[in-house]
Amino acid sequence: MGDEAIVKPVSHQVGMSLEGMPVEELDERLVMLFAEMQRVKQAIEVQRPSKADKQKEKFNSLFPMLSRPEAGQ
Repeated sequence: MGDEAIVKPVSHQVGMSLEGMPVEELDERLVMLFAEMQRVKQAIEVQRPSKADKQKEKFNSLFPMLSRPEAGQ
């Protein structure tokens, strides 16, 4: 029975007990969570139009003839 290795969880679950975890493991979890936050933020940025895109869309809706020069010829 003493030969069994302690299985370390592969991922972090939000709300899981941190009691008894060594500082090194807590640091690793912070790095992992920060990387995940960055990944989620990038996914949001891909889906959310930029401010410049919104301004261009608004301009084009207000001035459709100016947004398509070939239509004005």
